[in-house]
Amino acid sequence: MQVYLMNVGTGEGAWLPLPVEDETKVKAFIEHHRISTPTDEEYIIADFDGDGELDLRIGEFDDVYSINELFNHYEMLNEYEKHKVLALLEANGNDISDFETALSSYEDFSLLEDIHTQYELGECIIADKLYDLKDKLPLFLFHYIDFEAVGRDCVYRGDVSLTTYGALY
Repeated sequence: MQVYLMNVGTGEGAWLPLPVEDETKVKAFIEHHRISTPTDEEYIIADFDGDGELDLRIGEFDDVYSINELFNHYEMLNEYEKHKVLALLEANGNDISDFETALSSYEDFSLLEDIHTQYELGECIIADKLYDLKDKLPLFLFHYIDFEAVGRDCVYRGDVSLTTYGALY
């Protein structure tokens, strides 16, 4: 991800790749590229370019230091945690405030990375809930269960979100 920082008064700007290790390096970048001067401190995020994985909407007045902190936090996550954050973004929106919310709450969610359809979701739920009854129910009854309807009901109730990363609940 990179953002194009531009001085409002002079129109000068440069692309800042994110994340940057600390705030002082962001400040040094801004000063080096004359994006901010002692007399004219105002600059905006004039443009941004996602890396494909994180394609967020960033506003021109969003704080570049806060955005950098969020990206530093994201980079420290393992692959499964990143997939949970990406699934939350896919399910709930992709602006910078949604990213901040996803980073602060991803631990409250689980992601079944091998579940992508309502049928698979229903099959997983039935297998989990009826596991104890498996020995007591005749096997032929399982052929009458509409797994897709069970999965669809869970999705429509909002219990589960099916994303390209898997089932998020």
